[in-house]
Amino acid sequence: MPKFLRSRLLTVFLCVLALARPVAAQTGTISGTVTDENHGALPGAAGILNPGNITVTSDATGEYTISNVTPGTYTLSFSYIGFSPLSTSVAVKAGEVAHVNAALQVASRAQEIVVTATRAHGEAEAINQEKTADNVLNVLPAKVITSLPNANIADAVGRLPSVTLERDEGEGKHVQIRGTEPRLANLTIDGVEVPSPEGGVRQVKLDTIPADLVDAVQINKTLQANQNGDAIGGSVNLVTKKAGNRPTASVYGLGGFTPIANTRSVYEFGGTVGDRLGVQKRLGVMVSGSYDYNARGIDDIEPVPGILPGTTFTPYDSSMAIREYLYDRKRGGFGGSFDYRLSDTSNLYLHTLFSQFNDDGDRYEWGINDNGGMPGSAVPAFDTEIRNPHFRIASLSVGGNHTINTFVWNWQLAASRASMQNPIGGGESHTLFAYTGSTSNCQYDAATTNFFLPQFTPACYAEAYNPGTFQLFQIQDSAHGQTAQLNLEATTSVAKIYSVGSHSGSVEAGFYIRNAHKFDDSYEIDYCPTNAKAAPLLNEFLSSFKNTNYYGGHYQLGPAASWEKVNSYFQANRGLFDTVSGPCSSQTAPYGGNSNNFDLVERVTAGYVMNSISFDRFRLVAGVRFEGTSDDTTSFDSTTGTLSFKGHGSYVDVLPSASLRIRLDSLGNSALRIAYARGLSRPDPAFLTTATAVDNSTTPPTVTTGNPALRGSMATTSIFSTNATSIRWEQSKAVSSTRT
Repeated sequence: MPKFLRSRLLTVFLCVLALARPVAAQTGTISGTVTDENHGALPGAAGILNPGNITVTSDATGEYTISNVTPGTYTLSFSYIGFSPLSTSVAVKAGEVAHVNAALQVASRAQEIVVTATRAHGEAEAINQEKTADNVLNVLPAKVITSLPNANIADAVGRLPSVTLERDEGEGKHVQIRGTEPRLANLTIDGVEVPSPEGGVRQVKLDTIPADLVDAVQINKTLQANQNGDAIGGSVNLVTKKAGNRPTASVYGLGGFTPIANTRSVYEFGGTVGDRLGVQKRLGVMVSGSYDYNARGIDDIEPVPGILPGTTFTPYDSSMAIREYLYDRKRGGFGGSFDYRLSDTSNLYLHTLFSQFNDDGDRYEWGINDNGGMPGSAVPAFDTEIRNPHFRIASLSVGGNHTINTFVWNWQLAASRASMQNPIGGGESHTLFAYTGSTSNCQYDAATTNFFLPQFTPACYAEAYNPGTFQLFQIQDSAHGQTAQLNLEATTSVAKIYSVGSHSGSVEAGFYIRNAHKFDDSYEIDYCPTNAKAAPLLNEFLSSFKNTNYYGGHYQLGPAASWEKVNSYFQANRGLFDTVSGPCSSQTAPYGGNSNNFDLVERVTAGYVMNSISFDRFRLVAGVRFEGTSDDTTSFDSTTGTLSFKGHGSYVDVLPSASLRIRLDSLGNSALRIAYARGLSRPDPAFLTTATAVDNSTTPPTVTTGNPALRGSMATTSIFSTNATSIRWEQSKAVSSTRT
């Protein structure tokens, strides 16, 4: 960050210290909480102080503060969807804090708005936060998250408008906001940037985080100057649970099963407890935990369709893979929130969240092939796979919010870390068996009546399911190393509250720095029998698993090899294997020799200035953010075969933004929003490092060579949005460009 910007920020803080004391004797402050009649917090409640038309919004715990109020008598009014408006008189004295707690009553049926049960209460909270936000915001509260079958945060986020999901094995994994790629959205926990646990990418696997660990999910679809700029598509913010004005204690549990693969069990349990402690309730404590287990079974056939040779239109299948997946998905974590109120206008807090997702499993695969003219050379195949990718995400933040008369000072120090154990191939290791015969009598059955249930002759299964004709061929052991990223960040901001006639506003300046360190040290070692002809047969490693109703009884399932038995044999007979015999001669090198390994240190520094002002029914927020990026990389050097090639790149981006909110009715239940923002998307680590990566899943294979000097993509987003209570309509447009 340039020195002149740091000096400007220092000047702002000096002004805070210099001006706070003399102004303190001239104005007063109004502070309190907005709750329902049962003392439950109402976040997002809209308040108006008259005369002066000064607006305020309650925070996540229902608290609010109005500073810089000239001494006198005022009327303070609060409104909240589903509740009757409330107005009260308040007297403000110079240098003092006036306490006003507003307890709103549920609206009567005559007003045709009825709030019942906890879910409806949660939806009302979300609607009120959305309607009072300066930007285009969607909120999914905990009461709605837990009322629906959301296994993870991605499944919950996917229920919001303009959001689609990228799924993996039936569960949501990555989010796509407003049709953009997952890499164009970022994830924060209580505003703290969270890194990706996967190597070479920035998008975060949201299936790592249990759905019920958070109090709300917020999606910011437009950016403001006080938000990080790397969110062209949008930003997903997870809000941790925090102590409110009344004690909280809840536990839950559920269970079930799926009938596939001889019945697989599913269960989940968790709980939350919290309260405010002490005589004056200054200390707030909230802790929660969650664990779920999902034993999935997947019957999977993968035929390869084509046109029968010698015909023009007769469909057939030239081969088919018969697969059985047995997964043991374990997801758990905990969250904690601690805060201490130094005074009515000052508080300190500590927020933390940890989650872990172990996506363990086994896969058995039999391959059968059509031989039009029997016997043929297309022989059967068998392999078994074990997968054990382990994902972890953790976040810790410490900060404070302080109002000093007409100034608001916020600061935060945070650390977050994400990691993935065994990242190669998604954590998959294989054991390959070779067919000992040279020919096969297998054929596609032309009598197949259902093209979606292709049939093959009995010879196919007799050959593929004979464990005495398959010999251990290769052990591909990829469960080595990890990819991880550690973020350390600090942010601080100062806002000056001011009045222009009867209109209130604030001017805010802030500084942000994030230092990120990401690496990938994974590697794979392949082992092959030194004497291939003497290698053991599959029938020496038989698994106890059987499935007599595979694919609804349409297919048989043969005997399979146990990965654990193969591994035990290998460990007891290491001398019978090496890494250079047979197909192992072209294996990936051991530790330090994987061309996809890298080490990246990225520093982001940012400063911004933003002004907000209200004119009757209009609220305008405009600002500009400056973000500087510096990347230092160490990549695999193909000439030396070591992780030693250095690279560097740096650039600065200017990100202006503006939004206008127009209230369409006196209570603000309907509004029109027009927003403009410029964001960026930094290149994935795989593109910044000079390593060469080959993706063989595409045809032809995709070869990627990184460039440390690569700059991020820029995009300008404009949104026109209107909402009436819970009805929302949006139209957005994004124009992007990539810079190299």
